[in-house]
Amino acid sequence: MGRSQLPLAGGYVIAEIANYSNSVAKVLSRLRLSFVLLAVLSVKNFKGKHV
Repeated sequence: MGRSQLPLAGGYVIAEIANYSNSVAKVLSRLRLSFVLLAVLSVKNFKGKHV
């Protein structure tokens, strides 16, 4: 690998990592949202059974 190709490869790797972390963040936020919805539903269900 030549010296001129090295920074290019580094930039590509950084872009890939940024893209990956971005998609991971999206998945995590979706999971958190669905978890919150699930918790709210189960709490409502729980309260409904006890009242």
